[in-house]
Amino acid sequence: VLGVLGVLEGSGVLGAIEVTRSLDPEQPPAIVLPLGRTPVCEKMGDGTTDVCIMSEIVSCRNRLEVGREKCPYGCVDQTALMSARCVSYDEHFCGVHGDGIECDEDDLVICEQGFLKARMSCPAGCAKDDPERGPMCI
Repeated sequence: VLGVLGVLEGSGVLGAIEVTRSLDPEQPPAIVLPLGRTPVCEKMGDGTTDVCIMSEIVSCRNRLEVGREKCPYGCVDQTALMSARCVSYDEHFCGVHGDGIECDEDDLVICEQGFLKARMSCPAGCAKDDPERGPMCI
């Protein structure tokens, strides 16, 4: 960390920011955005809320951002029954491939209603191009 700069009131972000420098002298210093007051959390109101924004879970507490988690397969927003969360690899796979039986590398995967029903490892591999029987373990 090279230093901490003051407050950025005009940008809608209030709080300190860090300036870091890469080990590579060709790279310019990077600004690491702070946790604290952000427009996203300001809109959430008081209390505890997690929200999905562009494949990140943003955690807000009493209108302040207190954390972020990157979600490699995307995220889903909060519902009445569940807080915002990252999508698992299996949910992503089933969402892309739809319902049915598919090969995923050397695994045989069964998806129903967009969710994983079963995943079996195929020691000798998975054959996905059998026109009569469909995907199956070899």
